[in-house]
Amino acid sequence: MFYGSKKEFEQQKNAFLDAAHYLWMTDPFYFKQSGFFSRIDSVVRQVETEIGMNCLSWAGGEEILKYKTAVLSYQKSVILNNKIYSKWMAEQECKNKRSAELYKLYNKIIGFLAGIGQVATGVGICVSTASSGMIPGASMIMQGLNNTYENGYYLVVYEEVSGPLRDAYHYSANKTGYDEKKADIAYGTIDLALSGYGLFRKIPTPREKSWNLFGITIKQTDYVRSVREMTQPVFMLEIISDEFTVLSLMPAFNESDLRH
Repeated sequence: MFYGSKKEFEQQKNAFLDAAHYLWMTDPFYFKQSGFFSRIDSVVRQVETEIGMNCLSWAGGEEILKYKTAVLSYQKSVILNNKIYSKWMAEQECKNKRSAELYKLYNKIIGFLAGIGQVATGVGICVSTASSGMIPGASMIMQGLNNTYENGYYLVVYEEVSGPLRDAYHYSANKTGYDEKKADIAYGTIDLALSGYGLFRKIPTPREKSWNLFGITIKQTDYVRSVREMTQPVFMLEIISDEFTVLSLMPAFNESDLRH
C-alpha cells in the first residue's frame, strides 16, 4: 500500500527503538552522558508529529525510521569492532611486554652466570700463568665481578644498575668528550675481547698437567686452545653471553651512525 499503515509504522518504530537500545548497551556510560535516549525519543516524536499533521505518510515515516535504524546498527558494529580491535591490541601489547620481560630476565641470568665464569677464568689465568697473563686475568676478574653485580642486582630487585667498572668507563668517556653510549660500546667491546681471549688462549694439555700432579717439573711444550677443553654447557653459556653482548651493542652503534 502506497501510504502504508500505522501497524507497519509501529513495527518499524519498535525496531528503531530496539536498535537504539542495542547501541546503548555497547557503551552505557558514554550514551548516558550524551543524552542519547532523549534524542531518540525526539526523532520518534518528530516523525509522529509530521504524520499527524499530514505532512508525512505512514510509509514515509516508516522509511525514515528504517534508514535511522540502519544507521544505528552500523554505529553499533563500528563500536563493537573498535572494542574488539582495542582489546586485541591491548592483549598483544601485554604479550609483547611479557615476552620482553622474560627475554630481559633470561639475559640477566645468562649475564650473571657468565660473570661468575669470567671471574673463575680470570683467577685461573692469574694462578696458572706468569706475569704476562696477569693483565688479562685481572681485567677478566674485574669485568666478571662487574657483570655479576649488575645482573645479580636486577635479579634481586628488578632494577637496572650501573656497576663501578661501567661507571669508571662513563667517567672516562665524559672526561674525554664522549657520551655514555660510547662508554657502553667500549665496555661491551672489551667484554667480547676478554671472552675471546678466554676461549682461545693456550693452556697445557691434560698430559702436561698430569706431570705437575706428580711433582715433576718440566718445560711445558704441549698446549691446546682452552675452547677445546670446555664442557658443552660452559661453551654454550659463553656463546649465548657473547650473543647478548653483541645485541646490546647494536642499538648504540645504530644511534651513533644516525648522528653522523
